[in-house]
Formats: sequence, C-alpha cells, structure tokens
Amino acid sequence: MAVSQALLIDPDFIPLRAALVRELGAMEAIVWQLVYFRTAQQSPHRYERDGESWWRANREELAQASGLSTDQIKRVIAKLEKSGHLDAAEHREDGITDRTKSYRCVTDESARSSGANPPSQEWGDSAQSSSKKSEEGVSTSYSPRSDGSAQSELFDQAWKHWPKKEARKPAFEKFQRLVRDRKISAEELAAEIIRHGDAFTASGRQVQYVPGLLPWLNQERWSDDLAQPTANQPKQTAFLRNLSTVDYFAGQEHPHEQDRALPAARNVLPR
Repeated sequence: MAVSQALLIDPDFIPLRAALVRELGAMEAIVWQLVYFRTAQQSPHRYERDGESWWRANREELAQASGLSTDQIKRVIAKLEKSGHLDAAEHREDGITDRTKSYRCVTDESARSSGANPPSQEWGDSAQSSSKKSEEGVSTSYSPRSDGSAQSELFDQAWKHWPKKEARKPAFEKFQRLVRDRKISAEELAAEIIRHGDAFTASGRQVQYVPGLLPWLNQERWSDDLAQPTANQPKQTAFLRNLSTVDYFAGQEHPHEQDRALPAARNVLPR
C-alpha cells in the first residue's frame, strides 16, 4: 500500500538526524527533537522562565505532535528525564491547580554535533516549506505573529479598548498562552478584545459590571454575543435630551444662572 502524498507535505514535519537517534533511541530522539523545535527562538510555542526556553504541553499534545501514543510519551519522557536529556517543571501558568508540565532540552556546546538541529535552520526550513505548500494550495491556516514584541503591540492596542483596567500583566500572559496553544491567532484575539470592549462601553454598563479581561480570556468568551445596551440606557438618553432643553431655555432667560443651576440638575441623572 502506497504512502499518501499528503503525509509527505504535512506541516508538522521536524528534521531528525540519525546521530540523535543513535544517541537517544528512536522514540526518545523524536520527542527530544520535538521539544527542541518547539522551544526554538522563533517558535510561537515557547515561553521564557528564569532565562530558559520552555514548551508547555500535556501528554495528549505531545502524542499528537510526535505521532506516538500517550503511553509511549509517558515512558519516553520518564526515560529522557532520568538520563538528564530533558527537564520538566510545573510552572502553574493557569493557577495553583494547573499541573500541566513544561519541557526544555538539556544541551551543551557539543549539542549540535551530537544531533540537535539549529533552531534558525529548522524554522527557516519550515518557513520555506510553508511557502511552498501555500503555492501548491495546501492549507497553512495558522500563521500567528509569533514574536513577543508583535504580540505585545497587539495586546497594547486591544487593552486600550477594554473598559475595566485591572490585572493587565496576567491578562497579557494569558493572551500569550492562548496564542501559543493555538486556541486563536494573536491578530484575531486582539480584534475580538477590541470588538467586545467597545461593545461593553457602548452598552452603557457600569465598569464594575464589566468582566475583567483576565477572566474573560480564561473563559474564552470571544465567541459570546456582544454586550447589549443596559435597561436604563434609553431612560438616561431621554433624560439627557430633556436636560439639553432645560439648558437651552435657562440660558435664554437667565444666562447668569445657568452655570450654577445645571451642575445641580445633572446630579439627579438616573444611575
């Protein structure tokens, strides 16, 4: 039975050197190289902690990305940790109950000669491959702006539109994790934050009743319906129209009284 052509151009291809297979074993080399690839400088999956690059992934994600089973992943990870080729840590990115582990490869100056592919080469090959697949009509639907500065710029623009200004730093970290975990691209998420933030503002809802951006992101609410005008907004609008009329006639009849009377009148604006 012939191998499908689609398998040969699948976008998850990772270069794997024979030297690394001889050094670690076949399955161990696949997983180690995968982690090395996902923590490369240009990778959208990486994040930094204490000066090291990490990839946060559970067994199912590792299995899907490597082609191995979850049982194989469990055994391989344990073996690589025991041999000192791989570090694992729980950084609790989503709170104290988060037990998802993050991984990084242990390398030294001789790592390249023992089989590790340079990250810049891997991502350069990947970019060329993606370009070629795009020309051939193969889907390359996920293409986020992966560098931290671009994500920071997108988040900054989105943050300006969110009415409730609290927990900015953890909200940005969650923004990065959602992009890194391929839940949604950075551009799409920033656009949804702006869209929903503007809707909350236009609804007339008081700020204390607007959700914080962090819980909104945690609950992945960008697919929710947009906020609608609050029940008392039409009443406020009618009241303001009436107040404008009072403004006009007060100014016509008693110009010198207008500045003193109107602030007091506005204090009765319905809440």
